Amino acid sequence: GIAGRAKSGASIISNCTTKGSITVRALKTRIAGIVGRGESAVAIKNWLSTMNLRSTVSGINGVGGILGATNNDNMSIDECMFSGSINNVFMCGGIAGVGANISNCLVEGQGADLSSAQISVGGTINTSSGGGIAGTAKGTLEKCIVRNTTITGVTTASLPIAGVASTFQNNGYAAKCIVSNVLLNGSTIHAVAGTVANGTGSNSENYVSEIQYYENGSVSSYTPTDNKNSLDGSTKKPEDLYERFYRARDFDMVNVWKWED
Repeated sequence: GIAGRAKSGASIISNCTTKGSITVRALKTRIAGIVGRGESAVAIKNWLSTMNLRSTVSGINGVGGILGATNNDNMSIDECMFSGSINNVFMCGGIAGVGANISNCLVEGQGADLSSAQISVGGTINTSSGGGIAGTAKGTLEKCIVRNTTITGVTTASLPIAGVASTFQNNGYAAKCIVSNVLLNGSTIHAVAGTVANGTGSNSENYVSEIQYYENGSVSSYTPTDNKNSLDGSTKKPEDLYERFYRARDFDMVNVWKWED
């Protein structure tokens, strides 16, 4: 939407917004609402995308609402929001298909007309494997929120669908993330993390509320593990998610997030 490739030496890319649609009609990779490919120590901050991203061919991978994919674990993504849609791709996330060091990001459905060419339910991710925030997360993934979103597709045990991230690399993990009012639909589904953290990483202090589990379109018999350090996180009632709850988990309610009753 803004740049195909952010090369090394670009220290920070910030304050960008995109809307509209991108349709991929050939076998390409690293597609995104803002930057397709990120390299080296590029910092991505303060971005908003309401793009509709879709493919008409199979095999497209590394697709994200903000970033397509990074080729290392030195970059960072902070304070970004996606409320568009992603369809018919592989290894994707609302923020990044493959992203590193993601924090304070939001994926939220709006159910709005996001494009002059099509009407799409906001925040919908349809993929062969993916997560609300990232398809694959490298390094830190913390203090992110996914809400009012549908994540659906054909899955496997190694490439599942998850509310935050499907898989992890380079000591990747998810911590202090909130998933609320989300529908997960696939053969292998988890509310927070699709797989265990990688290397020295550790999935911890993740919470979920009003999660719907479906398997191939039908209500799933899957019983999630109710634990803040599990793949499914700890279950909370909507009324539990008040401002004090977020502050207690180090959400910056002064400079980053704003509480509205």
